[in-house]
Amino acid sequence: MAPDRLYPDAASTGQVRMSLSLRFAAGSHKGMIREGNEDSGYAGPRLLAIADGMGG
Repeated sequence: MAPDRLYPDAASTGQVRMSLSLRFAAGSHKGMIREGNEDSGYAGPRLLAIADGMGG
């Protein structure tokens, strides 16, 4: 789609905005020592977050 259709002000200011599309997958494993898995992840429309639980 043309930038002026996505962002109406782009044509008048000469600025072109870009977007980024990602495909992602996640997997986690508790390992061979721990009984539980403390890893966590989040995927939203504007944020990807990963927390590596280190046990303890």
